[in-house]
Amino acid sequence: MQRFLNRTTTGLVATLLAVGFSVYLNRDTFEANSQTIATDQAVSVDDFQSKIKPILAENCIGCHSGSSPDGSLDLSRFESLASVENDLANWFRVLKVLEHQEMPPSEENPLSVESNKLIQDWLVQTIEKTDRDRANPFLLKRLNQVEYENTIRDVFRLTRDCFDNPAKVVLTNDYFRPDTGKMPRHVFAKSVYTTLNRRHNDLPGLPAIPLDSAASHGFSNDQTALSTSPLLVETYLEINHGLIHHRLLKFVSADYEQLFHIDAEDDRSRQMELARVRLKGILRRAFRRPVEDDDLERYMKIFSKQLESSGSFAESMKTTLEAVLASPKFLFRDDFLVEKNTGDGYSQYQLASRLSYFLWATMPDDALMQAAEDGKLKTKEQLRDQVRRMLHDPKIKSLATDFGMQWLKSNKAVSVQPDRGLFPDYYRFREQPNSVSMLVESLLLFETILVEDRDVLDFISADFAYLNRALMDFYQLDPKAVAGVTPHIEDVEDFYRIRWPDSSRGGIVGSGVMLISTSLPSRTSPVFRGTWFTEVVFNRPPPPPPANVPTLVENENLVRGKLNVRDRLEEHRKDPNCASCHNRIDPIGLLLENYDAVGRWRVKYNDGSDILADASIGEKQLKNPAELKQHLIGERSRFIKAFVEHMMRYALGRPLNYSDEPEIRRIVAKLESGNARIQSIIEEIALSQLFLEGLSLE
Repeated sequence: MQRFLNRTTTGLVATLLAVGFSVYLNRDTFEANSQTIATDQAVSVDDFQSKIKPILAENCIGCHSGSSPDGSLDLSRFESLASVENDLANWFRVLKVLEHQEMPPSEENPLSVESNKLIQDWLVQTIEKTDRDRANPFLLKRLNQVEYENTIRDVFRLTRDCFDNPAKVVLTNDYFRPDTGKMPRHVFAKSVYTTLNRRHNDLPGLPAIPLDSAASHGFSNDQTALSTSPLLVETYLEINHGLIHHRLLKFVSADYEQLFHIDAEDDRSRQMELARVRLKGILRRAFRRPVEDDDLERYMKIFSKQLESSGSFAESMKTTLEAVLASPKFLFRDDFLVEKNTGDGYSQYQLASRLSYFLWATMPDDALMQAAEDGKLKTKEQLRDQVRRMLHDPKIKSLATDFGMQWLKSNKAVSVQPDRGLFPDYYRFREQPNSVSMLVESLLLFETILVEDRDVLDFISADFAYLNRALMDFYQLDPKAVAGVTPHIEDVEDFYRIRWPDSSRGGIVGSGVMLISTSLPSRTSPVFRGTWFTEVVFNRPPPPPPANVPTLVENENLVRGKLNVRDRLEEHRKDPNCASCHNRIDPIGLLLENYDAVGRWRVKYNDGSDILADASIGEKQLKNPAELKQHLIGERSRFIKAFVEHMMRYALGRPLNYSDEPEIRRIVAKLESGNARIQSIIEEIALSQLFLEGLSLE
């Protein structure tokens, strides 16, 4: 066996390198399948000279022209519509600053609402009209850590998780019943981070799956972050070998006997016949498509050679399956790659894979594969039916864990190490620190909104939460009053649905996992907290700070002056290089100053001075977190659009760019005219032109 691995490793790695690592989609193969955006605005693409240039000349050209234009953007050089169409990437920057009302700067005369809208509408129509030349073509994507584990689980029909994977967050799933449309009042959530339970579900001795880093402001399934190397492939070969030859596989695989068992009287001819049938079935699952004759014969040759040398049917099948799992057709997803002359039959399987990896982070189940085989994914009605079926399957939990926790950046909380001298109560429970309980709290919030199909604004306005007794005490709540029960303090894995007694907490505003993950070990950081909100809530991450600007701690004058956080930030904003970003970041962070570095409520700093948590956002003067929540609720349209953008990026597995903007706005407009419940958003994304691109529906 080991000799076979040694002989085949080099060839397999070479094949992977040749076939999988730099395959780009030729965008010319896409069929034109776009619709114009329905609009009643008094502007058209051809109005650049008559309507758009005069607005730019009056409000923008003064700063954005010359040898050193602001933002390195010279708008005076755009003399014609053609010049705009040739540089849409830069005009997309213009669209974004107008959308978020970041320009003109506050010290300049504001752009009228009508002019702002006119330019945005014109730009969106110009993007829609222009040929789609994406800055980010689709790549052949490697399965990430979670997708690999889940796909292995479903290929071998494993009855439990077999890998040590912290991304799962909790190990118990009995409470999660999406088919009921209701989350229970009490949830038993055994955390994967709990010290004594960390290795509860994995098979002993099985190598760990390599971790994948998330793309910048993105997700771990982003094709731009999924690098592949010969060393990584070697690791996967080791994992495959360890799993398939593990002594406990027969107890955790529902298909073990069907794959490896034969009757004693089966002769060589019968064994070859059985191997062909069994390989055809598992290849269909592993490759997520019908089995081509060439593929089947390739693996039959491996099986035949191994059977001849070993005489063991089971060992020969195991060796063959190792080769299957090392194939690029297993390790890589090609469901977003669309080639010329691709028949409808194959595109049905591509669509099935797109859906399953979006919603479940795994391969299509039998029902979805059968629908593809029967040609029942050809209409939007059929597609919608499948999405709704999948939303009620327990596998949808993956969307909460893999999209939700990455979107909210919740997993960062478990690595936080607050100062033990300043926050001794934080370390009260060694088995499960409060940050882990906060992480579970965050997951259960997302799962509740998902299962109960709530409006996504509940991420801001929710008046409920799931807390264990430790968090109830930490948040200074009376368990009997908020939960109706008084749990034991040691029962850290028992979470109860509570209703917040005031509006300062609830949703992601004032959530412990956000507050602690955006703090420094010894103090709060309004900058980190404000940045979190601009990125998560509004999908408007600030650029990195200039290299020549010192941080608050490094600025010697501020350290000597012993200024409080508010005064230090005010000094920081005096630098014009910092002001543009900090003017929109700092106010949100300052409004959260009543929460300390571990998420507890406070009214004074350690030196006894009062905390002033008021701040101005635009023309509004806000005083506390409750008023911040109301302000964010008033930004409903911006939040819905940002949420759609985040989820679309996750669904596509790539960064969004300017050519995606018309379809994003089309989805948002439809949601605003109807409802913005989370399952409606998921449906609209799955039925969108972006998600279906390259595939034709009737």
